[in-house]
Amino acid sequence: MAVSYLLSNVTWSFVNGTTVGNTVYLNAGDTINVTYTFSGTPSLALGDYILLPDGQKATLVSTTNGKYLFSYIVPSNSTPVYIHSVQLASTTIYDGAGVPVQGINYSNIPYSSPAQFYDVNNEAPTVMSVSASRANVGPAQTLTLTLNFSEPVKYNEPVRFDRFIRHAELPTLTFNNGATATLDPTKSTATTLVFDYTVGSNQNTSDLTIVSVNGLTDLSGDPVTYPLPNSGETGVQVACFMPGTLIRTPDGERAVESLAIGDLVLTAEGEAKPVLWIGRQTVSRVFADPLRVLPIRIIAGALDENLPVRDLLVSPDHALLVDGVLIQAGALVNGTTIRREEDVPTVYTYYHVELADHALLLAEGVPAETFVDAVDRMGFDNWDEHLALYPQGLAVEELPLPRAKSHRQVPMAIRGRLAGRTTVAAA
Repeated sequence: MAVSYLLSNVTWSFVNGTTVGNTVYLNAGDTINVTYTFSGTPSLALGDYILLPDGQKATLVSTTNGKYLFSYIVPSNSTPVYIHSVQLASTTIYDGAGVPVQGINYSNIPYSSPAQFYDVNNEAPTVMSVSASRANVGPAQTLTLTLNFSEPVKYNEPVRFDRFIRHAELPTLTFNNGATATLDPTKSTATTLVFDYTVGSNQNTSDLTIVSVNGLTDLSGDPVTYPLPNSGETGVQVACFMPGTLIRTPDGERAVESLAIGDLVLTAEGEAKPVLWIGRQTVSRVFADPLRVLPIRIIAGALDENLPVRDLLVSPDHALLVDGVLIQAGALVNGTTIRREEDVPTVYTYYHVELADHALLLAEGVPAETFVDAVDRMGFDNWDEHLALYPQGLAVEELPLPRAKSHRQVPMAIRGRLAGRTTVAAA
């Protein structure tokens, strides 16, 4: 009769890394250790491995008294990866050929990790969003700004001298009028920083923009600059629908904000597919680049006969299928039938729909893309909801269609056809 060894416990530990709350942030060269404890001593070979939640291999490096240590060293060439605080991909041990090791009883083992891990990979942080407490704040009033970063940032803690605190070392934001906002450490976390700005006399915030950030570093100690790499002026990357946009479903048209996880929507091919997630992204006009966040209004009939059926409002980066090409709405602007919409609130919310794959919904009758991984979910207000629902992550590959991101990339034939509709649609 074959011997079966009972796996009785799984523990985790880390070499280096920075702990913030319930999260351990790991740089290249840091190590995740997972220790298996057995009721006996199964015959395992160095190089056997287990799988971490996102598929990374932790290999067996030592065995001592029934304890088997598997290690994963964050490689220097890795891209930022979340290994979420849930569990191993499985407790199964694989040999060097990828075959599960036999003779081990894995039943009833708590193999959850105690924390999240994030491979920072020495890349500069990116601002995912900038929001303001309110707009057009007047003299002597306080404006609160919240910056959400893609990874933790560090700053010098205020130095206390008896009853006095020296605030000079706290990070600041510098505005285009030369004024500064100071970090409020009591409201901030490692990835979300809150700054307060008291408006001076004869000032308001209607045309205020951030020009620099001071006193922040990444976990490697490198200064954080502003604008940040790959983040645009404010880090806002928006590819969504405005509220009120009607999405076609098997039961008729539904406003995008009324959709929920599990609801069925119709694709341009007529398939009914369930919604996996509705992303919400709040935008403040006060500090955002208008070219990136103001919605694009496509008036009824601007794209084709009765397309859209009603005026369609989407973000500039949201792609629509026009004559076989995915064209981002901002690239279609002509100033008449397709234009930037300035009549929006100071703070408003975009909605995005995620399906199991990158597909085309019918928004006001127009084929419009669903979520694709080109947009980071961390930029959404409720990205933690996605994290809880899909801890292993969801990979969404882009449709194999040509994409035009700027006006010059739009084929001349499409430009000419749409130009011919400007008088028809505007009539």
